Amino acid sequence: MLLSHRARLLELWRIAATYRIDTHLSIEDAPQLQPLARLIRLHPAAWGKKHQPNAIKYALEDMGTLFLKLGQLLSTRRDLVPPEIIEQLVQLQDKVKPFNSDVAITQIQDPKHGLGQSIGTLFARFDVKPLAAASIAQVHTAALHDGREVVVKVVRPDIRTTIIADFELLRELANWASARIEAARAIHIVDIVEDYRQVMLNELDLTLEADNTTQMRNNFLGSALMYVPEVYDSAKM
Repeated sequence: MLLSHRARLLELWRIAATYRIDTHLSIEDAPQLQPLARLIRLHPAAWGKKHQPNAIKYALEDMGTLFLKLGQLLSTRRDLVPPEIIEQLVQLQDKVKPFNSDVAITQIQDPKHGLGQSIGTLFARFDVKPLAAASIAQVHTAALHDGREVVVKVVRPDIRTTIIADFELLRELANWASARIEAARAIHIVDIVEDYRQVMLNELDLTLEADNTTQMRNNFLGSALMYVPEVYDSAKM
């Protein structure tokens, strides 16, 4: 039941109100959004705030990885999304807000889920400022003690727990829509949510990405068309 997700729903409501998402909704073109816009305006976080540029981008970042991913997906649907919103969503492709570098270092050093050694032991140099950040992870440049330059990829903190919880909410919404809306049943929305859930959980496993990258590198060794970097595990480092 949706009520079991009330804490998360209240959090999403607060974020939407903080950024005044209602001011970005095209009520004239989609009057069915009027109740949602009215609900957003009712939250105290919306009081006294006006239209904010790039508010949808910032709101999706604060809402978490699942919403970031949905924003990235919608950024490719110019047939469905107004141009002024597309302009914000495309920024989620390569301009995502990074998380705290201290948290990244803690995760790298973690003995259970990370490499289990100190940054100084692992690297001769580790650049605290992220090179880039995306919805699942961010990357830092570094150098090994033998002089090799490397890039270290770190998943966002607590991301698995958050994604699983958000997909439970999304499944409830899909079940609700499927029971009431013919179009939702026609596209098998519940199955789509389940498939997308597995895809995202697989993306969290960086060992799968490492294996795929290694295989691609082996396939293109000596090729002048593509260069694929080598993947190092903790044993090699």
